[in-house]
Amino acid sequence: MKLSYNFYIKELNGEYKKTIEKIGLYATIHNIVGKKLDEQMITLIKKMLHAQQNNHPVETVVGMDLEYFCNEQFSDFGHITKLAGLFYVLYRLACIIAPISALFLLPYVGEYDLLFMSQDIYSFTLGTCTCILSFGIVNVCIRPYLFRSEKFTTRTYTSLVLVTLLLLLFAEYYFRIEYTILVPRIAILFVSVMYLILYKGMQFLRS
Repeated sequence: MKLSYNFYIKELNGEYKKTIEKIGLYATIHNIVGKKLDEQMITLIKKMLHAQQNNHPVETVVGMDLEYFCNEQFSDFGHITKLAGLFYVLYRLACIIAPISALFLLPYVGEYDLLFMSQDIYSFTLGTCTCILSFGIVNVCIRPYLFRSEKFTTRTYTSLVLVTLLLLLFAEYYFRIEYTILVPRIAILFVSVMYLILYKGMQFLRS
């Protein structure tokens, strides 16, 4: 199994680690994910390791302007490629929904009522949209300041997302509207499994 570039970051330290994390954060807030990103980042980490082992400054790898370096490094990731970030989020979501749906339906296998069992997905849908919105708000807001302050790190980004999420959840609870969205449980399982198959199929064809 091929590991994500995040696995290799621990081999770096000091300014080398901070710089690669800043580049990774740039990719995160621009919705850049996938195999191609991992390959580029691993290549960068190897260059960083070489610079670190030979006591060369970080600038020998990324130059004097990190923002310019990131723009150039990821310039070939167009809008279509960046949509892969959304598809990946949906894939991770389907990985959770599919087994849970299967477990709920397992006791009713073979029964006629299985086809007519419904699930209220209003709360789940609202919660999912809230999570996605919290990431979107933070991503848009911090983009102009990412390279203007050393305080913007991966930890800062995670904290901002959590705070935004909590504020949105509080607002959602305070202004909540009672509503029901009933969907057949078998349909939830079918759609999530089909998405997993299609996503994996596309990944295989692209490899």
